[in-house]
Amino acid sequence: MKLKLAAAAVVAAGLGLTACTSAQQAQSQVVPQAAANGGKKTIGLITFSATDPSANIVISSAKKAAQKAGYDVVVVDAQGQVDQANAAMQNLVQRRVAGIAITVFPVSSLAAGLASTKQAGIPVVTSGGGTGDGVAVNVDDSQGEKVTQALIDGSSHGGDVLTLTYLGGRPCQLRLAAFNKTQGSGAPSLQVTRQAITVPGQVESATNATLAWLAAHPKGSAPSLSIYACFDDPALGAVAALKQTNRDDVKVYSFNGIPPALAAVKDGAMTATLWFDQSAVGSTLVDVLAKTIKTGPSSTSQQVPAPSVLVTKANYDQFVAAHPDAVKAS
Repeated sequence: MKLKLAAAAVVAAGLGLTACTSAQQAQSQVVPQAAANGGKKTIGLITFSATDPSANIVISSAKKAAQKAGYDVVVVDAQGQVDQANAAMQNLVQRRVAGIAITVFPVSSLAAGLASTKQAGIPVVTSGGGTGDGVAVNVDDSQGEKVTQALIDGSSHGGDVLTLTYLGGRPCQLRLAAFNKTQGSGAPSLQVTRQAITVPGQVESATNATLAWLAAHPKGSAPSLSIYACFDDPALGAVAALKQTNRDDVKVYSFNGIPPALAAVKDGAMTATLWFDQSAVGSTLVDVLAKTIKTGPSSTSQQVPAPSVLVTKANYDQFVAAHPDAVKAS
């Protein structure tokens, strides 16, 4: 399956997500969709958190694609909480939606929600959640080996690394696992400090964790100093800590390639970010979901890789020439 590259990088304020509901709010709005819409089908979109720009780019693109295909759309903000994600799925089943797309949350943690959708015969697709029973397709945006190898290549023997990860999101889980495996086999001399961050509040959480790590790792304390963030928000929090302490000796690596992170790469504040065409991911989710709505849920679960580019200062201009919309926030 091909993913069409049609990047349209946007942030949450411009996503039309200001009108999205929380899982609790959605429960109070349960109505028979066929009656409410005169028979028009509705797709439910569950965003991981309205504070996560990358997940919201996926949802924004999916919303536009669904509306273009003739569906009504309900957007729910799970606020980074897996219990709210499960509740949102159950509430959308009660609303009799035709299909559901969800971002980030591991399929393994959505047992209650998937039990409801399977019983109702409602197909589910996910971005980053993984494959499993009741899931038609997962668009995989983990790809941790690429960023880990870039960090290893930019580090010195015996260097120190801080990892900033979110344990509640499957992409971050996979990226940390990829780091552990790749670093363990390819650069075992690196000294690693692992730090979990919170969502919401991921930027501030990462800033505080980085400030503490920097205090314990002054300039010149190791052959190299690096930070591996599992998505751009904590990476930008780390950059804020580096600026606060006037540190220019730490390399920062990250994922997703949201516009502020790309700007930080251009300026040299970040070393690299793995950009994903999240707009293409969103439209692909709806394309698969629409087909599954027509044909019925399948017993198999597919996985499709998200298209990606590792963006550094060296290839920034070439990247922007090929993907001009990636650096635009609207």
